[in-house]
Amino acid sequence: MDRREFSKRVLLAGAGTGLSWQAATAERIGDYYEEPAKRLPIHTFDVVVAGGGTGGVVAAIAAARQGARTALIELKGYPGGTVTEGGTALHS
Repeated sequence: MDRREFSKRVLLAGAGTGLSWQAATAERIGDYYEEPAKRLPIHTFDVVVAGGGTGGVVAAIAAARQGARTALIELKGYPGGTVTEGGTALHS
């Protein structure tokens, strides 16, 4: 698997994770949820960084400075990871 294929798979996996959070608002039919069809924009990137912790932010900045189209995917609404949370991994 080359770098471009890996990036595509990671980006699609991240999009799938985001959609699964909406399952609570979807209609439950038997053993699965049915959601209405959506139009999602297609984005292309050279580098996709999963995780906005200290290392992820630095990696994304370095890639962007080299001219790569870069995406940074972070689960929480802010960068910094454990450093931002006071080293506890629980943000209160």
